[in-house]
Amino acid sequence: MNTPTFTWRNVKHYGQRLTIPKKEIIYHQGEEGKGFYFLEEGEVKISIIRDDGYERIIDYVTPEQLIGEQGISNDSYVTTAETITDSVLYYFTKNKFHQLCKEVPEAAEAFSISFITKIRLLVDAQSLLDAPVDVQLAHYLLLLCQKHNSFWIEINKTAMSRYLGKSRVTIWKILKQWEKKDIIRLQDHFVHLKDVAALRDFLM
Repeated sequence: MNTPTFTWRNVKHYGQRLTIPKKEIIYHQGEEGKGFYFLEEGEVKISIIRDDGYERIIDYVTPEQLIGEQGISNDSYVTTAETITDSVLYYFTKNKFHQLCKEVPEAAEAFSISFITKIRLLVDAQSLLDAPVDVQLAHYLLLLCQKHNSFWIEINKTAMSRYLGKSRVTIWKILKQWEKKDIIRLQDHFVHLKDVAALRDFLM
């Protein structure tokens, strides 16, 4: 008999169910962590606050992903998590996670993979700070494409500006240039990624 594939949804009952409305802070950067979260429904933005107080968005979390993994070791959260839409999360305390790992050993490996992925994401975000704007924008669009599994990306100029740390005017100029080159298509409040390979070339 085949062993069922591990999913956090199948073990969510080990956590505490939380219903959080949109635009609510789940945890603040610098806050002491005592556990982590599994996102069942909704969307969450992850950001870092620079020393000058400027918010820099580094990730968008979609359902079936974990948030705030560093909290399991009682370490301070290195990011801030805020809901974008009404969301349903499950909060796993340190004790509940240890119980889960004893009863479902696959959870430990799944957690480690998620944690390592988040560390790499943070490192990538830091390394992109000095990259040209077009490189950062290509990274942003490809990230959302992967997160939503869609080539149609909803445009939020303010979010783009906070992710890139650049003005909305600068970002819009690049998008219009890419549209002329048939790399993307702008329609209403969406960007259609027509040439993903060309966007990836910016990251090479």
